[in-house]
Amino acid sequence: MVAGHSEGVIVAAAVAAKVTDVTDVAMLAGGGPTQIFDMYVLMGEGAYRHWAEIRKDPDPITKMVWGHPYRRWSSFLAASPLDFALGTKAKLFIAHGTEDRSVPIAAFDVLRAELVARGRDVTAHRVEGANHGFQKPGAEPSAEGIGGLFAKMLDWYLGA
Repeated sequence: MVAGHSEGVIVAAAVAAKVTDVTDVAMLAGGGPTQIFDMYVLMGEGAYRHWAEIRKDPDPITKMVWGHPYRRWSSFLAASPLDFALGTKAKLFIAHGTEDRSVPIAAFDVLRAELVARGRDVTAHRVEGANHGFQKPGAEPSAEGIGGLFAKMLDWYLGA
């Protein structure tokens, strides 16, 4: 099993697509389509203008947008967790908080819809009121937050 959260989702899905021994993948709060979609949902048309600028000069580590260097964006925006997930035969566990402000819940909905449409074995958890770290407003980290989600993920993996 391989699991990833946020940016780690694309890494986990890519590992599963390349390593055929991976039988199960957990993708937590990482979206589905390319992050251009995420940035468009969060920020509007400016996302496409920024992407055009990044593509003109994709490698610098000193040019920044959205808190990261162009070099980071040039690789992450050119790939998608969905594409990698479709490249593996592994079972998939996906989860996302409805109040996530880093990766929009719409990206989770796209991921789930595309996986289901293609007949993939997917277990989905849409966590109402939870943020990017699976916490609810005002809640302390607890078994009901990310800890509870990890427990569900492990139960899924172990077949409980």
